[in-house]
Amino acid sequence: MMKHFRIQFLIGGIFYISFLMYWNFQTKVELNISSSGIIEKIPGSLKATGAMEAMKWYNDQRAYPTGKIPYDWRENAVSHINKFNFRSETAPPISWSSIGPSNIGGRIRSIAIDPNNTNVIYCGSVSGGIWKTTDGGNSWIPISDFAPNLVIGCITIDPTNSNIIYAGTGEGYYNIDALRGIGVLKSTDGGTTWNVLNNFVSASSPNYYYFINKIVIRPDNPNVIFAALSATDAGLWKSTNAGASWSKITAPGSTSKFCTDLVLDSNNPNIMYASFGLFSADGVYKTTDGGSTWSKLTNGFPATSTKYGRISLAISKNSPAIIFACLSDSNYYTHSILKIRSDGSTWTVVSTPYDNTPAVGGTHLGGQGWYNNVIAVHPTDTNIVYTGGINLFKSNNSGMLWTRISNGYGSPYVHVDQHAIVFDPVNPSIMYFGCDGGIFKSTDGGNSFIDINNGFRTVQFYSGAAHPTQTIYYGGTQDNGTLKTNSPPVWSQVYGGDGGATWVDYNNPNTIYTEYVYLDIRKSTNAGISWISATNGIAKERSSFISPFVMDPSNSLSLVAGTYRVYRTTNGASSWVSISSDLTGDGTGSSGSTITAIAIAKTSSSTIYIGTSGSQSNASRVWVTTNSGSNWTNVTSTLPNRYVTSIAINPRNRDSAYVSFSGYGTGHIYSSSNRGGSWINKSGNLPDIPVNTILLDQKNNNHIMIGTDL
Repeated sequence: MMKHFRIQFLIGGIFYISFLMYWNFQTKVELNISSSGIIEKIPGSLKATGAMEAMKWYNDQRAYPTGKIPYDWRENAVSHINKFNFRSETAPPISWSSIGPSNIGGRIRSIAIDPNNTNVIYCGSVSGGIWKTTDGGNSWIPISDFAPNLVIGCITIDPTNSNIIYAGTGEGYYNIDALRGIGVLKSTDGGTTWNVLNNFVSASSPNYYYFINKIVIRPDNPNVIFAALSATDAGLWKSTNAGASWSKITAPGSTSKFCTDLVLDSNNPNIMYASFGLFSADGVYKTTDGGSTWSKLTNGFPATSTKYGRISLAISKNSPAIIFACLSDSNYYTHSILKIRSDGSTWTVVSTPYDNTPAVGGTHLGGQGWYNNVIAVHPTDTNIVYTGGINLFKSNNSGMLWTRISNGYGSPYVHVDQHAIVFDPVNPSIMYFGCDGGIFKSTDGGNSFIDINNGFRTVQFYSGAAHPTQTIYYGGTQDNGTLKTNSPPVWSQVYGGDGGATWVDYNNPNTIYTEYVYLDIRKSTNAGISWISATNGIAKERSSFISPFVMDPSNSLSLVAGTYRVYRTTNGASSWVSISSDLTGDGTGSSGSTITAIAIAKTSSSTIYIGTSGSQSNASRVWVTTNSGSNWTNVTSTLPNRYVTSIAINPRNRDSAYVSFSGYGTGHIYSSSNRGGSWINKSGNLPDIPVNTILLDQKNNNHIMIGTDL
């Protein structure tokens, strides 16, 4: 077995970054919505919570340098892949086996229960497709691994035939183009096979079907289906032929065409309620004629001048005149919760849930109301209402008083960031909750909870590392911290928050390094049992949300990290020193380019390559030093001006290196045999999609593996 190796994770082809609120940055950035409805930047008026910062980090890689992502990137790439038949085995075959985690779940936004057999439940992972249980959540199996898209935002079961399932793709509450879907997936055999339904006819925009937030089926005529979409001028769509084709409902949505929720009166399916608005205020609309005409329910509803944003809805099954709405404010804390009166047209404000956990310390949406915002009313008792933001809350008196029933930082534990609340259709005391930590179950109406993520393998990894001689793995993950396993597929969390880069000291494997966001490096000397800060000497300065740091493959006490300049330690992170000035060209300010990729040559510890992100002021760059940073040479030369994602050095030759790039419209893999003196485009027949990581086979350096967005 080789002495040292590195695992770099790419989950489902796409990194999904989710957002545990252990922090709340106050930095302000901008948001633009392009003509294709894609969110390109974050609103200047928003406090940049961790979720927003993560999304910005993800999007900036792909949107640089134009600030936009081509609306048709995926279609073009799939066509290219099919044309070149990439599935043929022209390289040595690789066999894969899952090592989990099988006991920790990733983010889900949708849960659907079979009304004919409530032990059968479907869950939609935002990065891992559709999962199914037949035993009430005791175990799960994936059922859509080979579907054309694994970004699941909603799931609905045909009320007259539970073998027919619709899944809306794309996560349209704060999605940037790379996280989009491809329309509606439909199965007629209980999830065994899936077809794509994306015939959303439009003369003005090609992207309506990218983000589908909700699908509603008429119980009296299941061929009639409604879909709520998020995109510029998207709104509500209707199908009268079970999804074969769709037509736009143009009436609702006065100031926003982002439809975020849709509920139907089960007693009279001609009545529906739709909420509009996401990053701008709009309101709730009602139809009484099956969607032909809509009226805005303004009586008692806050004026748009009060600056609310996303609205989630809940309708009572047995008393459908009772409607609840949860509004986020312009800073994405809780604006208010409203209840519609029995006349069906007048709103009244109920009380606001407050979350006294130290990590939230305010209203229950916790500054992420665009992201985690759900409300549900008991199907037979309208006095019982549940709402979720960071944690879960319950009211026994129609929202006049709220009690927090879960604590993502303590007990009773349910992972934070709530997205779905579903009642068992036979026994409403049995409930299921979808969050950033997968799926949880209560059998007593929310008094206690059970983690039912057994086999629900949807955790999203930023990176990982392996023990040099044993089956022990570590990984930095979104929202689930740094994880460890020594008995796959069961993992445990050894450090909280978002986990970034991880490294195992190959000479002393009890020494582990991980990081929290913005290069907050931590070190453990007891295999992850306890951690200390390991940033002595690294200034708190401009750096990437997930910052690079690497271990020297020839000296495990030597590590190199990057902000806008390079830091190095030779004593196992006891202290760091800067070994470069600003290498980005953007100076020492709080905004600009950052170092995004680092590699150290195995044959020469003094040879280090770095790459940068690029900025509006300066193009991305690649630099190299052969004397541990005493001198740096800019070797960018003919490389494209795209975000540098990864650098790999030939383990036998410090002068031979590969660089990968994100973005579009250029090559994505370049090689040099003379330490960057010249570069050759090695992209070959690759599709025009971001390349996120490069791995060179240690036994055969002609064998190269890359991870991409597909």
